Amino acid sequence: MEKIERLIAIVMILLQKNVISTTEFSQLFNVSKRTILRDMEALSLSNIPIYSIN
Repeated sequence: MEKIERLIAIVMILLQKNVISTTEFSQLFNVSKRTILRDMEALSLSNIPIYSIN
């Protein structure tokens, strides 16, 4: 799956679930947690309101 496809999928999942962990995302997309965090940062920089909880 390409990055843009993953970014769109992340947004669609968050619209449905509201809360999901980086672990769940990384398992779903078969990528590292760090990749998911970078994806979240990219979405945030694109003015898509994404919030994380530590």
